[in-house]
Amino acid sequence: LYQCQDCFLPPLACSDCTVRMHTHHPLHRIKKWYGGTWHRSSLWEIGLTVCLGHDDLSPCPVPHRYDAPITVLHTTGFHDVAVVFCGCSTNPNDLLKRNQLLRVKWFPASQDKPQTAFTFDLLELFHQITSVSGFSAHQYHSALQNLTDNSGTVNVPVSKRYDDLGHCTRYYRHLQMLKRAGRAHEDNGIANTAQGALALQCPACPHPAINLPPDWQHCAANLWLFTLYLAIDANFRLKLKDRGISKDPELGSGWAYFVEHTKYMEQISKSQDLTSDCDSTHRAIERAHLKSHKGYTVTGVGAVICGRHGLVRPNGIGDLQVGERYVNMDYIFLSSILGATVCQILISYDIACQWSKNLRERVKGYPPELAATFFLFILIFVIPKFHLPAHGEKCQCPFSLNYREGSARLDGEGIERGWAHLGPYSSSHKEKTAANRHDSMDDLLGSWNWRKIKEMGITLLSKFHLAKAGLAKQEAAFLSLSEVTSDANVTEWTEMLNTWQKDPHNAPNPFQEPNDEQAQSANRVLVAQQEELERAQGMILEVDNVSPAEFLDRGINLEISILKFNAKLAEDKPKIGSSLAAVYGERKSALLRKIHAWRDLQYSHMPGVQVLLRGEDEDTEDSEQVDLQPLTVKLLLPSHLSDTVEQGATCSDRQRCTTDGLCLKEQRLRMAHCESALTALRRAIRLKINIYKAKEANVRGQRSGTRAGGVLAQYQQKITQAADIYRLSYNALQALKPNGSWMATFKLLRAADCKGPQLQDQDDDQGTAAHRYRQRRLGEGDFQPSWIWSAPGDHLEGDAIGQFQCCYSIFKLKKSTAMRVDWVKAYSRMKRWEEECTLVVEEMRRVLVYFEWKSQWWTDKLGQRMEASDEVQAGLTAYCHKQSEMWRTMAVQSAHLW
Repeated sequence: LYQCQDCFLPPLACSDCTVRMHTHHPLHRIKKWYGGTWHRSSLWEIGLTVCLGHDDLSPCPVPHRYDAPITVLHTTGFHDVAVVFCGCSTNPNDLLKRNQLLRVKWFPASQDKPQTAFTFDLLELFHQITSVSGFSAHQYHSALQNLTDNSGTVNVPVSKRYDDLGHCTRYYRHLQMLKRAGRAHEDNGIANTAQGALALQCPACPHPAINLPPDWQHCAANLWLFTLYLAIDANFRLKLKDRGISKDPELGSGWAYFVEHTKYMEQISKSQDLTSDCDSTHRAIERAHLKSHKGYTVTGVGAVICGRHGLVRPNGIGDLQVGERYVNMDYIFLSSILGATVCQILISYDIACQWSKNLRERVKGYPPELAATFFLFILIFVIPKFHLPAHGEKCQCPFSLNYREGSARLDGEGIERGWAHLGPYSSSHKEKTAANRHDSMDDLLGSWNWRKIKEMGITLLSKFHLAKAGLAKQEAAFLSLSEVTSDANVTEWTEMLNTWQKDPHNAPNPFQEPNDEQAQSANRVLVAQQEELERAQGMILEVDNVSPAEFLDRGINLEISILKFNAKLAEDKPKIGSSLAAVYGERKSALLRKIHAWRDLQYSHMPGVQVLLRGEDEDTEDSEQVDLQPLTVKLLLPSHLSDTVEQGATCSDRQRCTTDGLCLKEQRLRMAHCESALTALRRAIRLKINIYKAKEANVRGQRSGTRAGGVLAQYQQKITQAADIYRLSYNALQALKPNGSWMATFKLLRAADCKGPQLQDQDDDQGTAAHRYRQRRLGEGDFQPSWIWSAPGDHLEGDAIGQFQCCYSIFKLKKSTAMRVDWVKAYSRMKRWEEECTLVVEEMRRVLVYFEWKSQWWTDKLGQRMEASDEVQAGLTAYCHKQSEMWRTMAVQSAHLW
């Protein structure tokens, strides 16, 4: 009448035979045939009793029984199991019920008289699932309940078992961390675990006593190669609700990735006021006290990770109480570098421009044991590449990873990828106690670090191939530019660049672009002053803190982005299914999302425009279906709307959807964009002329001529793009105010106008030499320079800002300055890829040495606990061999792969 659900090809059997076959399989599920179908049964119901304490499961002469079966949770569900505990042993440890359960790999839910146990298989499965997903204990428990009975007709006890699952999972994870860190092999016991000792360290980062050569400090030129790269950031999704529970202790506060909680809270109570003079749009400092924290004891976390490889630093994470305050981030940073013994640290932080100010003075106020090593390091501060554009001009070059020597190809955004991994856990973690949350996150961060370590071989190999290809490409581009540059200029610019690298905040900046934005700035100031006046009079409408002028400027920039996208798409002609097509698909999707977000603002700033937009934005609603056709979205800015009253209408589209004030603001912004486009056009023309003349004078041979021709083609593309952007704003001005005073400055731009300011500048690369000769007029007297090189007239309208004159000398771009900027940028790009190639190879060497060292580290732990019993020593020895072999195998596999 019985059959097992878990045995392989199970036979039909009677109850006695079923019990006999399952003496060593007490958690198999069985079913019984009656009533014409199979019904759920259990081995306990038909008489199976598990005798603990004896290896052969033989009956104990002095048994200790429970009146009722205990509940064992396994990967197959809930099981009632009748157990008999051994009472005949002479060893007190063998008589403990929890030990007898542990020896059959059942984890007891309590220590003295356990009524519930969880199999190691269940705990390990849950551990692995939660390490790679946001699966919560409640979801896992519900799944086990459904496996046991999904009909709802059988009573499955859940509430107590759910609490027990949470407790046992927490203990199990903590014991695993202790075991894998070698704490079971130490004579001084678990209680003496050092701060950060359970954390997994990055094998590719520099550890002087482990994976660096003995003479690594002797060569100053290669000191950058042994830099410790760190990334700092805060995450405000990982909150904690105020549940009023304070009696739950941490299992090992400060032993892994979180800072030691008591000392941390004592230090951050000494808060300080924050100020910021950075013109970044992030405003993390000003908003530190504005973060909503009602009902929460923790509003987020701050963290420090290895910048190049993404591993969380030991003691490199801590809770934030009210926003991203200096006192929190200082303490976390100092804790994370306590074990570092390198000379130089490069720190990537999205507010590094402000946080780095007075850092040394602030550190003096911290305890000596925390700040002692800080003053031994050379610190370099940079801003992550994605965040840098949001900062002001004064932050762009000094904090750029593209320009700073020794940065290689670091982007500084690795910590954001770590936040993406932790995001799914935020909803469950905010409901836990503070101690449980720390223990759980310590385990998750350890799992994240281990995944990074075991994938290190593939990751570094991929970086190496990418670096070699990138270096070859940038070397070719740099050589092409250098061939048309004089040796004297190269020497001068190299010296200037080296000086700037030593003092990027005060030395002359070789990357500084020629500044010709006075007219654009004046127009923007005029618009800003007008809006300030309107705001004071209560006449301005702001939507989501976006003023009308900012709304218009965003729309104009979107229009320019669409133009650039369509032009690049037409040039590259990506084939469907290719990798390039995928890149363009992502770019188009991102652009459509921006347009959709801007459209929401338009409905508020330009009411009535919805009628004109019916059916126009269908492709912006579904960004999943992206084709490779040019973007044809109509933005419908005021300049796009008709000013003609159609038959039967009372007003024009422009009068119905906009105001005169909005049209005037767009007009002034369009003039600013016209001036900016002319600046870019003049610069590109001047650079192209200089490169062409250098090519004619110095370049010989087909190979060199082809390279120089490629550079000239790039600048011709810049000329075409700047001219198209100018025509875009020029046409808008024509629509807004035909024959206005702006026409004295901005004229119709023809292809023939895109030429140099002097007669000798006309010998460029357009057509054959004979064609150029025929097109050229004889003599200086007949030459007419293009209007784009003329001094602008008075295009700023009268009494609002006064007369605005710009002389020709302002617009004249010096040849050496323009060429220098392009040359030093190309040089820096090449050097960063060159550094990446060198650094990746060095990191490979470090990883191999670290793996070998770790293997030996485990071997050295053999025989450390001589006072332990023979059984315990056998287990410790076996585990040492297992870990040592694993690390050595990882080293061998990585070496073969590389």
